[in-house]
Amino acid sequence: TSEPGLPLAYWSLEKAPSSTADGISLLNLRHEKNQQGQEITKAAIFVPHGQLDVLEKKIAEYADPSKDGKDHPRNGPLLNNIHTISSAAVDALWTDPDPLPEGDELCWFELWIRRDERKDWKSQLIEECQQVGIEVPDQTLVLPDHVVVIGHGTRDQLESSLDLLNCLSEIRKARPCSVGLTDLTGLEQEEWIDEALARIQWPGDDAPAVCLLDTGVNRSHPLIEPALSTSDMSTVFGDGDTADDNQLKHGTPMAGLAAFGDLR
Repeated sequence: TSEPGLPLAYWSLEKAPSSTADGISLLNLRHEKNQQGQEITKAAIFVPHGQLDVLEKKIAEYADPSKDGKDHPRNGPLLNNIHTISSAAVDALWTDPDPLPEGDELCWFELWIRRDERKDWKSQLIEECQQVGIEVPDQTLVLPDHVVVIGHGTRDQLESSLDLLNCLSEIRKARPCSVGLTDLTGLEQEEWIDEALARIQWPGDDAPAVCLLDTGVNRSHPLIEPALSTSDMSTVFGDGDTADDNQLKHGTPMAGLAAFGDLR
């Protein structure tokens, strides 16, 4: 945890793996407010067995005046702004905007497992979940740096296994897909769209933009047209057609996700 209002040199916490030892890796980074309303930065790192001495050595050198450089202590950029270092629990891995559930509250969690060629963390997680009684359906989302599964259980069960927590980079609340809206008839969907259009406050021209590389976008959709200028639509094909692909129909839903997120 950083000192209030000061940056945290989190990149210096990492250590690349070698041929004989695992590395120290950054799991997640969060910006929060402390009890006094000051902004602090929290970094969660994974320290494998046998690598804790790497951090201990950095701290020892920082505290040793004989190791001081010309302008600052050894490892000063890393350690100057650190307020506390503590062992991580579920709350250090929790990155969801909603508060952590109570210890015995049964709920669905998103379990973000880091991908590593050196170790099969997913298999370890499944085994640990079975031992502590957390239900993990056979559904997996594979991302470049993570594998995401959902688990049904309690916070107490998650916290009961250090080997389970060691597999994770993040924990979030699992949210259901909004299938209710997509199951409506076309006329009913139009009514919901008109109701939303009456309440939406559209961003100005100086708002951040999203660059979408996809199969094209059907700009005539009433929820997309106000957010997408024709001058911002381009194509690599010679016919100049920027409409979505008739078969794939992928770019238009992605534009909707980029603009609105969860429409519920």
